[in-house]
Amino acid sequence: MRGWSALSVVVVLVLFSTSCGGGSEDSANSGDQTSEAEAPGSVDGGSSGLSAISDPCGLISDQEMADLLSNPVASTQVSTGLCEYGPVDMNAGRVGTEVFVQDVTATGCDLYFSVGGFGNAEPFEGIGSSARWKAGTTVNQLGVCLDEEATLTITLYDPGQDLGDQATARAVARAVGELVISRL
Repeated sequence: MRGWSALSVVVVLVLFSTSCGGGSEDSANSGDQTSEAEAPGSVDGGSSGLSAISDPCGLISDQEMADLLSNPVASTQVSTGLCEYGPVDMNAGRVGTEVFVQDVTATGCDLYFSVGGFGNAEPFEGIGSSARWKAGTTVNQLGVCLDEEATLTITLYDPGQDLGDQATARAVARAVGELVISRL
């Protein structure tokens, strides 16, 4: 996971592993409340609710992500809750992204923001119950809290600076975030 310190990765993984079984019965069964046909926005029968953590790449198809990033990508599930969409043709564009969904019912969002390095990041309005933006030259991150039940981290890698400016990077991150949230 580019852009994360080894300590952050370890702490996030430890928090994730301790919170997996600690969710409420309602959140664990939220995917069962609607049928697959009724699940809004499910991708190719993909998961809904926090059960999407087991299949994060099922939240957004490669084509949908390619349309948002303006270059072709291929998805790979890196670990539980983490899907990487990497560029497949560097001549067609170099933007890649990671989508990380995490159950935080046992720990809450304050710990996520702190451990993820979002503590002093810029507030990002209009998505989730709370969101923060970390801007960088080639790596940008949007951290979103979803009602103290789940978090969503969108990491945009732009080594060729194909997105151009921060306004474009923020718009792409928002579009990815809104799409993921609509399918959780």
